[in-house]
Amino acid sequence: MNVLNGQVGDWLKEKVLKNTNTGWMGYLMCYFRWMNTSTKISTLEDCQNVLIRVPTTQITIDTFDKMGFSTVPLPFSDIYTAMSTGVVNGVETSGESIYNQDFWNGLPEVYRQIMMDAMKDMLAEEWTASESKEESFSDLLASEKEVTVTEFSEEAMKEIQEAFTDYWYDKAKAISEETSDMLTWEIDVVNNN
Repeated sequence: MNVLNGQVGDWLKEKVLKNTNTGWMGYLMCYFRWMNTSTKISTLEDCQNVLIRVPTTQITIDTFDKMGFSTVPLPFSDIYTAMSTGVVNGVETSGESIYNQDFWNGLPEVYRQIMMDAMKDMLAEEWTASESKEESFSDLLASEKEVTVTEFSEEAMKEIQEAFTDYWYDKAKAISEETSDMLTWEIDVVNNN
């Protein structure tokens, strides 16, 4: 954190602002990282060829490769399945993620409900604001930057949905029959509206 909160971090913020027109306010800790493995790891030699799940970011993959691990880049949602089926015998995550549900479950019901209601309200407002801003950005691009903004036609949108239908069903069925049934129900609702 000393690097990010110091001269290097300031330099990086300036570069991002200049190159992307995005103001960078600061850095989130996002917790310390843990290696949770089925075998004890105390030295770099212990890391050799251990199959470990890592996030799909190149810098993380490179870091664990340098340590000698056999990295398996997977989304966070695949951790438990990968561990239980032997695809990996270790995961890179945070201690917080292990106990997050225990913390939530330990909160009084009234507090959980307050947070869930607040999140629901915030998400509804965020969706509305995002849709509104998207329209204004399109107008600005057209008027200020002389960019032609186009959208897929309704017919093209249906073609895209059809192109992905088998993919969605395959992914849903791989999770469970129940998931596949839910997808069928959702698609029926969309098609009938």
